[in-house]
Amino acid sequence: MSQKKIMAQEVASFAWSGFKLLVTNANEVLEGTPLKLPVQIIKNLIEIAEVVADNNDKMKEILQMTDQRLKRIFEDIAKWKDMDGIQSCFGHFCKALTEADIHLRKMDATGLIKQTVQSSDNKEEIEKILRSIDDATQDFQLDITLLNIRLTQEIKDNTEILRLKSLNPSFEALHTQDGRDRCVKETRVHIIEQILSWCKDLSPESPSIYWLNGMAGTGKSTIALTICDMLTKDNKATRLGASFFCSHQVLNRGKQANVIPTIAHQLALSFPPFGRALLDAKLDAQPIAVKEHSKRMLIEPWKAAISEHVAPIIVVIDALDELEGMEGSQFFQNLMAVMAEETNSVRLKFFITSRQDPKIVEMAQKLPPTVRPRLQDIENIVVEGDITLYLRDALPELNEDDYSKVARQSAGLFIFAATMVRFILGPFPQSSHMQKSRLELMLGEWPNTDEKPDEGLAVDKLYEEILLDYFKLMAPVDRKIYFKILQTIMCTKVPLMAADIATLCCSPGPLKEEDICIMVSSLHAVLYLFEDHVFTYHKSFIDFMSNVSRLQGNQMRAIFNGYPQDICHYDLTMKTFDVMQDLHFNICKLPSSFQNDAEIKDLSHRIKTNIPKALQYACQYWSAHLASSTGEKREDIAKKLWVWMGKKSIFWIEAMNLMRMVGKCHAMLMEVQKYVRVLPEQRKDIIALANMTKIFGSNSVSESTPHLYISALPVLQSFLGEGSTWNTWVQNIPKLTGHASLNQLVVILHEDEVNSVAFSPDGTQIVSGSGDQSVRIWDASTGKEMHKLEGHTDQVTSVAFSPDGTQIVSGSGDQSFRIWDASTGKEMHKLEGHTDWVTSVAFSPDGTQIVSGSGDQSVRIWDASTGKEMHKLEGHTHWVTSVAFSPDGTQIVSGSGDQSVRIWDASTGKEMHKLEGHTDQVTSVAFSPDGTQIVSGSGDQSFRIWDASTGKEMHKLEGHTDWVTSVAFSPDGTQIVSGSGDQSVRIWDASTGKEMHKLEGHTHWVTSVAFSPDGTQIVSGSGDQSVRIWDASTGKEMHKLEGHTNQVTSVAFSPDGTQIVSGSGDQSVRIWDASTGKEMHKLEGHTNQVTSVAFSPDGTQIVSGSGDQSVRIWDASTGKEMHKLEGHTDWVTSVAFSPDGTQVVSGSGDQSVSIWDASTGKEMYKLEGHIDRLSSVAVSPHGTQIASGSASKCVQIQQTDGKSIEIQDSWYLNNDGWIMSSNQSKLMWLPPAMRPYTNQPHCRVISSSGCIDVDFSNTFLGTEWGKCYADF
Repeated sequence: MSQKKIMAQEVASFAWSGFKLLVTNANEVLEGTPLKLPVQIIKNLIEIAEVVADNNDKMKEILQMTDQRLKRIFEDIAKWKDMDGIQSCFGHFCKALTEADIHLRKMDATGLIKQTVQSSDNKEEIEKILRSIDDATQDFQLDITLLNIRLTQEIKDNTEILRLKSLNPSFEALHTQDGRDRCVKETRVHIIEQILSWCKDLSPESPSIYWLNGMAGTGKSTIALTICDMLTKDNKATRLGASFFCSHQVLNRGKQANVIPTIAHQLALSFPPFGRALLDAKLDAQPIAVKEHSKRMLIEPWKAAISEHVAPIIVVIDALDELEGMEGSQFFQNLMAVMAEETNSVRLKFFITSRQDPKIVEMAQKLPPTVRPRLQDIENIVVEGDITLYLRDALPELNEDDYSKVARQSAGLFIFAATMVRFILGPFPQSSHMQKSRLELMLGEWPNTDEKPDEGLAVDKLYEEILLDYFKLMAPVDRKIYFKILQTIMCTKVPLMAADIATLCCSPGPLKEEDICIMVSSLHAVLYLFEDHVFTYHKSFIDFMSNVSRLQGNQMRAIFNGYPQDICHYDLTMKTFDVMQDLHFNICKLPSSFQNDAEIKDLSHRIKTNIPKALQYACQYWSAHLASSTGEKREDIAKKLWVWMGKKSIFWIEAMNLMRMVGKCHAMLMEVQKYVRVLPEQRKDIIALANMTKIFGSNSVSESTPHLYISALPVLQSFLGEGSTWNTWVQNIPKLTGHASLNQLVVILHEDEVNSVAFSPDGTQIVSGSGDQSVRIWDASTGKEMHKLEGHTDQVTSVAFSPDGTQIVSGSGDQSFRIWDASTGKEMHKLEGHTDWVTSVAFSPDGTQIVSGSGDQSVRIWDASTGKEMHKLEGHTHWVTSVAFSPDGTQIVSGSGDQSVRIWDASTGKEMHKLEGHTDQVTSVAFSPDGTQIVSGSGDQSFRIWDASTGKEMHKLEGHTDWVTSVAFSPDGTQIVSGSGDQSVRIWDASTGKEMHKLEGHTHWVTSVAFSPDGTQIVSGSGDQSVRIWDASTGKEMHKLEGHTNQVTSVAFSPDGTQIVSGSGDQSVRIWDASTGKEMHKLEGHTNQVTSVAFSPDGTQIVSGSGDQSVRIWDASTGKEMHKLEGHTDWVTSVAFSPDGTQVVSGSGDQSVSIWDASTGKEMYKLEGHIDRLSSVAVSPHGTQIASGSASKCVQIQQTDGKSIEIQDSWYLNNDGWIMSSNQSKLMWLPPAMRPYTNQPHCRVISSSGCIDVDFSNTFLGTEWGKCYADF
């Protein structure tokens, strides 16, 4: 066949898929645009290809390249959804095709494209047209590529924005969301100039924090809002980076935890490099403690991302004192500390306003006076002038004399003037005459004096006049109702909607939303509606309403006394219990117990629909109102409480969990006992409910609300013996049977060993000291870390709370001990003087003194308030290990490594008694509660009780031994051999438990023991690097096998008893002649210590496990390595052969058991289920089961075939506590303390602590879970 024909066939067979995709997709892509694809040119191009195949390779090549480009383009387009971008790119390409089509039509006068192409005159021109089409295709491809890059970047940007949102910023706290007035023009000129001057100061000496402070109502927030606006408009020298306006009335604006995340989110959006640095820190994936926010979420990423040459960026934080509790001062303290650490400018400045909180005042003394001005220190004439300007702007209908009167009576408080303006203007437009009348109504009885009134009295009198004007003309019955509404607004913990206030207010008859709105409108000077919620204009009004002594007239005092706030709180408590009667099972109709709450897409809508706002409020705040209610009426509350506890309380936990508030439940329940008289049976019910919230709320099980019933309730019922109250209604849930301890509900972790722990006096917190040099404070109910106290430079050896719980003392190996503020975690005093480790510390009962013991052999007494040393108590001749005060604080007891206990006079430091008798170091001492006795513990394995007054020994308690490291039965089962840390091997009668022989000779702890197959000999390995063979009948040592250069970790006899194998920390395995004790082979290859050795049943092979994570099989006759078995990811701790010798089983610190083929070394199965490192494995005689022991103190028995079992028996237990079905559905969750003891279908547990069976029969799970509740 000719070459031309072959080329023609190639063209004919070419698919032209790119051109076809162009024709197929054009209409869809260009739909809705005026553009059309010139389809004819595509047909012409394919026709040209067929013609030129015979005589023009160049044209064919161009067309094929164009086709391939089009194919790739449309393959990319098929993956996208952004038609707008594609249409734009396609439009340019279509125009180029249209132009080429026009050129081609002009050349094709005959209408026969083939003839046109074949004409020698046209070839060059056609080739030019084809190349222009290919060039347009290349441009099209480039446009699409750029579009792809842009879309990819947009996706990335959107992803980053979503990640930043996961920081949970409070958007409502931004200054742009605050609708309050700004400073009127020409007012506050001097102070604003000062602040702006500081903002624009680029010098390194300029302080990074400016604190504007003043009493309530002096205009701090208005100034802050004005500064924000001015920095936003004029950003040449500096600019506003972020703002946070705190408010006690808005939940997300009243918490310290929201401040820095909100600021960081704003900065990240404005400064992309900071945003990237913030995301690189992965703080959205790993939440950090609130006190670390300033440093890790703000300063560190800012320094990493922002150039030193950037002009300072201003962060405005207003009304810091309105953060809840002491959080405002805590925030200020944290920020001051973080900024003090920065030696160079970080180009961030913080403008902060607050009232004069004493703690903030104290900390702010470190700032220069120029950046901590007090607004009330501004000259009165200046402030009155500013207030006059404000009044002139707000009340243009009044005259200068009126402005002067109001300004004079305002006492320099802008809140006075602003409240007066709102009162005069009224809720509706007022004539100038009415404005004048309302002004005179307010000021008519005020003294006409030039003296500045008392600030507090001025505002109080104004508030009182406003209320009197509202209430005085009402009928008594109406006055009573509307004052109840007002007090309800004041007493609720967060602003509520008018309709919810009507629901919660205790009135003689039903209230409507309109009643609330009418009252708010009438009291428009102090209250306002925003998004249907009722707010107060200023916190000073709430303060006024909460203190009846601030009233100056009898008329309003009588109204207040008619319904005081403690009675209102009582009524609100009763109302919240009434509202919570609407709680019921599965209130949000959750579809399946296999789903986490977060997987339910419309969950927020379900909550909004099924848990109304009033019910949400009742669930969250009933205990707060109980705490604030009057004591005389709490008996009535108690009756409602016990009825509620009987059935509704579990539904309350359900609702709180759906609202993500379940973490508060435990504290709320424990609070009840402080305010309500609780009988023993009732206390049991409260504790049961509290335990329920602890089990459920402090673990991952709370991620799926149905498991309150399916997981937490069975645990509570079966292993705490509680929760039976709900048995009548909640049925068909999993059953837990058996016996195991569930004492440990919460686990708290340091990065090193924990040396000392103590509870706070009220039991709500735990303090711990650790080898990681830190002291940590934990929430006792949830186990969550509250504060990490850092400063020690060696391990922390002892910690204690002060008697009032406000301070913590810690002792350390760095020779110091420190006093910390328990609420903030900040160091208060560093007490130095000891010249060796501080081993023990304790507060005196009254908290005024601290006693410390040290490795320098001294006991010292310190003043807790100043940190000064008061007495040095000397006498011990070895380190002091433990110290304690007597209950009355008059005596101190100390224990020492010199084996003595000493009693000291706390006031003089004189030694009173030296208590001798221990034969090893005294490790612990304590007084009895009545102070008459002292107990001491010692390394001599005894406890002794002493008479505190005479120092005489009263009792000696013995029986302790050192560690038992290894035990084994004799082949006939009549004897037991044990090895111990006391360096001895002992033989025991298995039937009576009596000691028969004590085998002594080892000079270090005994690590491993075993009987010979015939029971006549015993082999033992020890930390003294030797292996010893003993006569089992006499206990005499027969041979001492030496050669190992490190401790012997494992020994075993061969099946015929002629050989012994040993493994050692020296990384070798050795084979010994059992009759002579001679070494026969040294097996080397392991690169870490050998942990376990065993012979095969026929004695021809040896298996060894090692810390190098490998298992090795050796030839017993030659000592050669046969197989190296790899796959474990931690130390191999135990190895064994199967009874037939075909398989090897190994246990590891990676919590798994592996089964290997002994002939090939291949892994056959991996058995998982342990939650701690494995310490030992063994195979059953028939080879079908494996027993494994772990550090969790239990033994598991597992099947060796790796097969799963059907539905009821097809589940497995994950390390996170979830019991999973074969299709990965979450069946049930178990707490950490239960997991080691839980029998699984393929794994049975043997443990001295018992075991647990899970029964899923007759259980409703998944979409059927709602059937587990029946309301009879």
